[in-house]
Amino acid sequence: MYIKLKQLIIILLILYLQVFINAGYGQAKSSGGFGYFSTGFQRIDFTELDRVLTQYNYPKLNKNMISFGGAGFAMINGFLMGGEGHGMMGSEISNNNYMLSVNAGYGLFNLGYSIYSKRRLLIFSGLGFGGGALEIRIKEKQISDFDDIIHNPKRGSVLNLGGLMFNLGFNLIYSLIGENDGYGGLLIGVSVGYTHFIKLGNWELFDSEIPGGPVAGISGLYLRLSVGGGGFTRITEKESVD
Repeated sequence: MYIKLKQLIIILLILYLQVFINAGYGQAKSSGGFGYFSTGFQRIDFTELDRVLTQYNYPKLNKNMISFGGAGFAMINGFLMGGEGHGMMGSEISNNNYMLSVNAGYGLFNLGYSIYSKRRLLIFSGLGFGGGALEIRIKEKQISDFDDIIHNPKRGSVLNLGGLMFNLGFNLIYSLIGENDGYGGLLIGVSVGYTHFIKLGNWELFDSEIPGGPVAGISGLYLRLSVGGGGFTRITEKESVD
């Protein structure tokens, strides 16, 4: 699985560089700004984490996590700069005594370039870097009352793993209002890409490091739908030369 993902990253990076070199050739250059909310799913590899969980009678985690978040970009002559943040909710599983859930989140700073800009359609690629964290919550199924928790607080744990995030993505934005030289208003779009997670340190419990944890992270493919707003002006290459 790791080899396949590594090969996929290399292929996407080659395609990205090829597109970036030829980006904007013969196309109009746009400037403006936009932002959007997005939701979709991201597929995370939990192989090593599942290996540990199954030893304690937990079922395997669902690799598809629900993603929700937003992004904002400024664009000048086809170059884009902005940021995005996303939270992810995973499945909840249980054994005889405990319930376990997995959540994640990350924030990115992105740089990109407009691949295609014509009429109301904008397609752009982006490279991003930032930080993220994976969280595992474990709680006891049967909890009686407040006094019982105070008397015996060992009822659950919250484990966290933080690290660096890298993103390679392709985005399509379509404006519902506009003409050839200007468009904007309500925007709809779709984003597809891959994030790669590099852990920093070990798992933590209440800010204390725990050695020996499984390899895990927020690496995986994502697909999101978005809705938002913004405005753009377009200058053709001929007009820019004049």
